[in-house]
Amino acid sequence: MTSNAAARTFYARLVAGNAGVHDERIIAAFESLPREKFVGPGPWQVFALSGGYIETPSDDPAYLYQDVLVAISKDRRLNSEEF
Repeated sequence: MTSNAAARTFYARLVAGNAGVHDERIIAAFESLPREKFVGPGPWQVFALSGGYIETPSDDPAYLYQDVLVAISKDRRLNSEEF
C-alpha cells in the first residue's frame, strides 16, 4: 500500500492540477496537511457524481487522497471543501 505521505503528494498535485493551480507553495501546503484530521474518523462517506454518497471500505486514509468530497454531515449535505 502507498504511504500516507505519497498519497498526500498525489492528492496535492491532483487537486492543484484540476484547479489549474501551479504554485508550488500551495501544492506544498496541501501535501503537508493530513486530510483525515479535518474530516473525522473513517470509514467515510464520499460524494459520488450520481448524487449520493458511498462509504469507503475502511478507515484507511488512502481513500481520502482523491479529488472527492467527503461528508462532514451527510444529512445536511455538508461536505469537505476543495480549492
